[in-house]
Amino acid sequence: MTYLVSLVVFILALGLLVIIHELGHFLTAKLFNVRVEEFGFGLPPRLFGKKKGETIYSINAIPAGGFVKLTGEDGPEVDNDPRSFSSLVPWKRAIIIVAGVTMNFLLAVIAFSIIYSVGGPVVSDRVLIEKVAADSPAAQAGLREGDFLIKLDGLKVNDPRRLGRIIKERAGQETEVIYEREGQELTTRVTPRKDPPVGQGPTGIQTISDVSIKSYPLWEAPIVGTTQAFRLTGEMVEGFGLMIADLVVKREAPEEVGGIIRIGYMTHKATEAGWQTVLMLVGLLSLNLAFLNILPLPALDGGRFVFVLFEGITRRRVPPRIEKIIHGSGMAFLLFLVLLITYNDLIWVWANTSLKDKFQLLLPK
Repeated sequence: MTYLVSLVVFILALGLLVIIHELGHFLTAKLFNVRVEEFGFGLPPRLFGKKKGETIYSINAIPAGGFVKLTGEDGPEVDNDPRSFSSLVPWKRAIIIVAGVTMNFLLAVIAFSIIYSVGGPVVSDRVLIEKVAADSPAAQAGLREGDFLIKLDGLKVNDPRRLGRIIKERAGQETEVIYEREGQELTTRVTPRKDPPVGQGPTGIQTISDVSIKSYPLWEAPIVGTTQAFRLTGEMVEGFGLMIADLVVKREAPEEVGGIIRIGYMTHKATEAGWQTVLMLVGLLSLNLAFLNILPLPALDGGRFVFVLFEGITRRRVPPRIEKIIHGSGMAFLLFLVLLITYNDLIWVWANTSLKDKFQLLLPK
């Protein structure tokens, strides 16, 4: 039953993110009197569709995203139609393009604001060891779950991401670790592994930021929620840079990168923890969707924005045929990336799930 509830929550959460995103495009298109031919949940082929006014509202077979089909979005061949997307001046097209990510960002702010009005997580600058793998370098050095990491080779550790960078730079080197246990400061030495087992990392520890729960007055919660959204966006930018570096250097997706399977796994865990955790996950996923969509990559909103920006600056429009080829190539690359991340997800879930849960995940519910 727990898995069934998690599946329902997972579908509803993804549905909300997609609908909110596409609603941004839909509403701004209507604002500028652009004809919306179809508002679709999922990707074709179409399973069900109902026309209301001039728009078909559809449910499609592939539950991976959604779309809003606008008249003239594929090029200026219909410029003589005053209600086509391509007939708009560049700044109006730009607003329609970025409206989706804007809505996702606002959804994240709303989710965080609700959480902080009743009691939300406040992150400190301390890093907590959540799990220590058996026979790992950390276990051999005497580190335990519940210890707080303070310094590595004299460098202050104030968040898990910084900790990960420091450890990777010291692979194969004995490293001094200063940590806190039950209020007492202790010292040990750890040698991070160069080729650790899958799912363990160089030292065999899983860490999280030390978090306390704090609630804010209704008037202050939106301020805290907005601040949190911007802070997390900054972390995403930093994390994306590190991910690209790993892809270039190692030619593989980092273990931290997750896709649809890991999102489902996280939703299951969040459902077990309660509605606040689910709402926090929705906010984080919405923020991720906004960030990923605004990246200047072909086929994404950010890539389409680049073409409009180019036109606005140069007063010259890229030929529709060339733009279509570029976006098609981008879509092919994104599909390859989805497959790579899905494989990464399967390895991660298997490595981070108990034997009992592995069988439960495989059995029909």
